[in-house]
Amino acid sequence: MELLTVGELARTSGVPATTLRYYDSLGLLMPIRLPNSHRRYPLESLEQLQIIKLCQALGCDLDEIRVLVRKDSTDARRSAARRELAKIDHQYQRLAVARALLTHILECTCPTPAECRETTQRALSELADDDVQAHIS
Repeated sequence: MELLTVGELARTSGVPATTLRYYDSLGLLMPIRLPNSHRRYPLESLEQLQIIKLCQALGCDLDEIRVLVRKDSTDARRSAARRELAKIDHQYQRLAVARALLTHILECTCPTPAECRETTQRALSELADDDVQAHIS
């Protein structure tokens, strides 16, 4: 099993060593401790860091990410995954409405500005309804 030092993992991943140590303290990464207390990271840590970066890009906080990346808490991990999937589905729905609206604007052949405004208002109404439903859920 190949093990990386903190510096090697930092260079390879582009994540600063201070951040790696912080992730270690939060339980996001699980280095192997040598008898001299130095950290060594298995190659799988690179994949773990990619998952952490992806989760951060999706808006997850570090507490949520810790639950998602830890393999020892299956029920909590599944619950967190369900919550994050629901957030992604919500974002996807909003993006789909925004895409439809922008496509309409790009391809608009409405004979009058009033008709175009009606289409725009319908799309914006869908977004507003979606936001209300998200707050109720």
